[in-house]
Amino acid sequence: MYRRGILHLIPGRPETIGKNTIDNGSAVLVGGSMGPTGHLFEPLGSHADAVAAYAEQARGLVEGGVDVLVIETMFDMGEATAALEGARSQTNLPIVCSFSYDMGAHTMMGLQPAQVARELTALGVDVVGINCGKSLQDNLAALKAVRAATARPIWMKPNAGLPRMGPDDIALYDVTPADMGAQARL
Repeated sequence: MYRRGILHLIPGRPETIGKNTIDNGSAVLVGGSMGPTGHLFEPLGSHADAVAAYAEQARGLVEGGVDVLVIETMFDMGEATAALEGARSQTNLPIVCSFSYDMGAHTMMGLQPAQVARELTALGVDVVGINCGKSLQDNLAALKAVRAATARPIWMKPNAGLPRMGPDDIALYDVTPADMGAQARL
């Protein structure tokens, strides 16, 4: 069900290229990203299949030399749990697990930021994250809720809101770099 066996076919291994590019003595960590499968579990897939797929991804990223695994853009706790299980079966590297609150105050599966933070903390994730999302204001509200629910470090990677399609079907974002910078200072 899940596409497997492709990670080891990527020439030039991006994580290795990243390490070589920044190897100048600076304190920089390279994270290997693992996103959602795009499938709902039962009846379309199983927890065991997802664990195996994430384990394969984690193994490839670890072999490539990443310093941290980043499980991101999650919206379902079942899939996040499978990703964590798969990753932990391959490594003891730090793991960030990040959810997207693309419905504003919750994920598309109805999970609230504080609930996610508590569950991820109980699962032993190293860093609780927020990424993508509907708007900068919604992400800031999610950040405050996560901070109140966990003492774990927080990783934040918002996007510039939701895109709209412009001429020639090009995705356009209404949030400017100045808007993003102003929010980052909050």
